[in-house]
Amino acid sequence: MTNLSRISTILLLVGSLFLLTGCPATGVYRTAHTLGAGESDVALTFSGFRIEKVNNETNSDPITIPNLIPELSYHIGLGNNMEVGGRVALGSMLFEMDFKYKFFESIDKKLHMAIAPAIGYRTFLLIEGVNVNLPLILTYDLSRNFSINLFLYSSYIKFDTAMADDEADDFSDSGGFTANSVTVGGGIGFKYTGETFYFMPSVDFSRTALNFGDYAEDDSFAVSYTVFSITMGWIGGREMKKLTAMDTKLDRIENKLDNQNAPPPADSGSF
Repeated sequence: MTNLSRISTILLLVGSLFLLTGCPATGVYRTAHTLGAGESDVALTFSGFRIEKVNNETNSDPITIPNLIPELSYHIGLGNNMEVGGRVALGSMLFEMDFKYKFFESIDKKLHMAIAPAIGYRTFLLIEGVNVNLPLILTYDLSRNFSINLFLYSSYIKFDTAMADDEADDFSDSGGFTANSVTVGGGIGFKYTGETFYFMPSVDFSRTALNFGDYAEDDSFAVSYTVFSITMGWIGGREMKKLTAMDTKLDRIENKLDNQNAPPPADSGSF
């Protein structure tokens, strides 16, 4: 493969990686709050990203690419400030599992901090990859219904292709490639929470470094971009908790009334 062909292929693959992998997938960052034991959460995340710079070059106009297919996520509360779940991004065929642990809560219960490590696998056509994410999330409750979310994160993805010719002596001449991607970023958002529904928009700023090894003379690329996302979710299990609490309260009232209406103990009499 000629150097010009490699460069053209790399540029195409860089664009494809960002478009097809929904990079970065932001649904995992969410909030530092965790679900209560027995509660569940189903959410849809709509996102888009705007490429600002490639290799610190700003001559070209920024490119905005929407993610047309929303991510679907599901989580359940484990209790003790923990929850577990996963998400599916059909647009990039991303499957990911994550675990969240809230390790700090202020005395007034307004400030919360959590980590949410995740591991996933993605495949689309001839591109596949394994990713590891580690976000740190801070949430501050402004009121019962409104909160602000701040987050920092890093992620690592290893991409491979199935295009390689096994008989080629040099992998870079085989038609395939291996790429390593490291992303760091941070962002801000807010969350409105109703009784069972919540709405959570956010914006974050990221920089991804892609390394293609010996596949090209200029073997690394750095891309800066802005991500916009809106998450809408529904929380289940709270209705059952309320019914259980109501039944418990009614049982207590019934027992209290029974004790009040119970006849006095019989007098044993005197001799």
